[in-house]
Amino acid sequence: MSGKAYFMLSLCRKSGNLKSGAETVENLIKNGEAKLVIIPEDAGENTKKKYSDKCSFYGVDIIIKGTVEDINRSTGNFNKTTFAIVDEGLAKAVKKAFYDETDIKG
Repeated sequence: MSGKAYFMLSLCRKSGNLKSGAETVENLIKNGEAKLVIIPEDAGENTKKKYSDKCSFYGVDIIIKGTVEDINRSTGNFNKTTFAIVDEGLAKAVKKAFYDETDIKG
C-alpha cells in the first residue's frame, strides 16, 4: 500500500469520516452510510469473506489491501480489522490512491 493511501486514511480519520470496528462497519454497510470498506489483507479469511459478501449485496466498494499493523498505525487504532469511509468524496480519493495497486470490488 502506498504512502499516499495511508495518508488518505489518516486524513479520513482526522476528519471523522473513517469508522472502524466490526459491528460499526456492518451497521454502516446495512444503513447505506458506508461509501468504501477497507479490510487488511492479513485479516482472517472469515472476515474478508463476510465483508466481501456484505459489500457485494449492499453495493458498497471494498478494498482488501495493506496490513492490520500499518492501517492501524495510520488511523490511530489498535488491532482493528474493519474500516469504513462515510464521505463520498474521500472514498473516491482513497480509491484513487489505491487504483493502480489493488482490485476494487463493488
